Amino acid sequence: APFEGLQPILEHKWYVDEFYQMVLIKPIWAISRWFANVVDRKGIDFVVNWLGRVSLVIGEYARRLQTGAIPAYAMSILLGVVVALVYFVLA
Repeated sequence: APFEGLQPILEHKWYVDEFYQMVLIKPIWAISRWFANVVDRKGIDFVVNWLGRVSLVIGEYARRLQTGAIPAYAMSILLGVVVALVYFVLA
C-alpha cells in the first residue's frame, strides 16, 4: 500500500477541523470568557449594582419626606415661598 502514510491524514480530513479549532475557536472562547468575567462582571455589573444602590438610598430619603400629612406639605410649600420671597427682596 503506497499511500499508507496518508491514511491518518485523510481520516482526519487533513486536520482542517483541528486547525480551525486551535486557531479560531479556542482564542475566541478565551476572549469571550475574559469579557464575561472581567468586563461584564467587574464593569457593567458594578455600574448597574451601584445605580441600584443609589436609587435605594434616594428612595429612602424620599420616603421620609412623604408623610401623608397635608399640613406638613402645606408648611413645606409656605416655607419655600417665604425663602423665595426673601431671596427676591434681598437680591
